[in-house]
Amino acid sequence: MKISVVIPVRNRPHSLPRAVESALGQTNSPDEIIIVDDGSTDSTPEVGQQLARDERKVMFLRLENNGGAPIARNTGAAAASGELLAFLDSDDVWKPTKLEKQSFLLSRFPDSPAVYCGFEYHYLKRAVRVAIPKPCVTRTDLYGRNVLGGTSCVLVRRSAFKDAGRFLEGLPSCQDWELWLRLAKLGPLRSVQEPLVEYHFDGEGRISKNRANVEKGHETVFGAVNAAITDPRELKIVQAKQAIRMAEVYAKQFLDSRAVLRQVRHALRLNPTAETMYTGVKAISNLLIRN
Repeated sequence: MKISVVIPVRNRPHSLPRAVESALGQTNSPDEIIIVDDGSTDSTPEVGQQLARDERKVMFLRLENNGGAPIARNTGAAAASGELLAFLDSDDVWKPTKLEKQSFLLSRFPDSPAVYCGFEYHYLKRAVRVAIPKPCVTRTDLYGRNVLGGTSCVLVRRSAFKDAGRFLEGLPSCQDWELWLRLAKLGPLRSVQEPLVEYHFDGEGRISKNRANVEKGHETVFGAVNAAITDPRELKIVQAKQAIRMAEVYAKQFLDSRAVLRQVRHALRLNPTAETMYTGVKAISNLLIRN
């Protein structure tokens, strides 16, 4: 099946060529690569236009105003012609077999709307960390946290992307997670059991430091999840996992020890178990780790 790659970008002239190169270097070469510039204010448009001139598979689209990553991704998807859509953030890198192994898995499991893969975190001052999702993820697996990773990990059927409703425009964070929850309503989400995506934390501001946006994104996702749970006991367990997730966010992104402890205490009140205590201690330990 024909594969279209969508790369949203804003003010990343140095990492964009690296991302495009990793897409062009796939063993299962994509049929087209659509760069969508989201109102960049630096040399990024010139870099994108040059990439399109140098490679016939590359198309460059320019949004004059910054509308946010969901709008850029949806714009690229609307312009795509492939039956399969792959999204690649401009500061990420794909390993060469990413599309080949994912498209093979999609062909094996026609009931899956999308396929994911493992990923690596590349930091400036820390060792590489690897995460591999479960082979098959259901909607309930996504209730407490995004276990599937970001948009660069997905290969989704175009029909499923359309049926699920595309990326939610206006959501300031967690747009990937929110879409995965809707895709999971359509069928099981499978994953290649290898790290085929590199997330690079190279000083260009990957993690959002806008606390209000981060909180709003998580509140939106948690609200959608919790509204679908009817069992009071299950709801408390899920809310405890969500509180632990927020403790991790406050530790990793904002170094707010009071908020971390508040969320861990809340989780223990909701679900006072050894597992909650263990995950709470792990969340607190993130206050000691710096990128």
